[in-house]
Amino acid sequence: YPIECDGEYAALKDINAREFDSDDDDVLDEYFEKIYGWNLRHRWHYVSNGAILADVYFQLIGDKVEISWNNQETDEEVEFECK
Repeated sequence: YPIECDGEYAALKDINAREFDSDDDDVLDEYFEKIYGWNLRHRWHYVSNGAILADVYFQLIGDKVEISWNNQETDEEVEFECK
């Protein structure tokens, strides 16, 4: 993940990294550009009317690819088996 932040895996790091704030607009823009650029290369984000899928993150760790997902912000009536 491009930003140092807490989290055991990429999806959790992405959630925690977005809590960053700064009064300096240039610092804020540079910070989030790093996150958005990384996400373009490492995240599968669905675009569909009505589909309820998690954002999936792919991250190379050593010689293995970590796959994690973010499904924490779903509707109350939808529950995923694995968070």
